[in-house]
Amino acid sequence: MTAAVRQVARILATAHASAPRGPQISEQGSRDALRRRWADNIEQARLASGHLLDPAAIAEIERLAWQFLAGRGPL
Repeated sequence: MTAAVRQVARILATAHASAPRGPQISEQGSRDALRRRWADNIEQARLASGHLLDPAAIAEIERLAWQFLAGRGPL
């Protein structure tokens, strides 16, 4: 791992260690909440399909996203 990557990792770890916690925040980090946000993002990408984004690429992103989430418990 390079020094720059380690530095970014330390910054992120520090930010996460001091971040607020609670049930509402945890819910936003759940698999289902993530799936809803990803579905919304994919739908927005489809609106640009053909103009800015390749429809096949969008379909592949969607397939990979759902594959990642399939069978996962709490994240």
